[in-house]
Amino acid sequence: MNYNYSIICEDITQFTFIKKFLEKYSDSDNFILNEKCYHLYKCKNSREVLNSYFISSNLAFSNYSLDLLFVGVDYDDRNKSKFKEELDKLYNKLSEKTRNKTIILFPVQAIEHWLLYIKHHKDNPKSTKNITFEKIKRIQAKIDVYGRKKPNKKLSIQKTEEILQNLNIKWLVSKSESFKYFYNNFNNKKWQT
Repeated sequence: MNYNYSIICEDITQFTFIKKFLEKYSDSDNFILNEKCYHLYKCKNSREVLNSYFISSNLAFSNYSLDLLFVGVDYDDRNKSKFKEELDKLYNKLSEKTRNKTIILFPVQAIEHWLLYIKHHKDNPKSTKNITFEKIKRIQAKIDVYGRKKPNKKLSIQKTEEILQNLNIKWLVSKSESFKYFYNNFNNKKWQT
């Protein structure tokens, strides 16, 4: 079965992450990106995502017959102890009609922190050390992933794709709480009903 999906996110790294995650997860081409919808509701930063995703989601589902929508926004510097509460607030802004068919990607602190976990696991496959990359400042995480704090689009895509070749979903679920929430929300398959 094919699933028509789109993405509303703050940057190309989140976009690339979602596409590669779906490839890894499904191991087939049954997730089809609705490019027209993606470009129509494309955002430039987290503020744009947060100001529009709940309205755009209704329009996207109505106008493009989506089966699934991903919304990506970095957790940034919010209080870490309130992660679940913040995530619930995001879901609660969605209409009842779109809530079960929308998956929110809400990495703590940023998508680069998830990439750091994956990179670390590739570089240290036998390590059993419990490490927490979420404590690393966002600028440092970007430098560690891309080699600079402000990568261009091409470099962002290239480095993200390179790192995601080594994505081990089960392992990442065990290391990152924010990824675990994303994965569990995606994997519960309410969006398929």
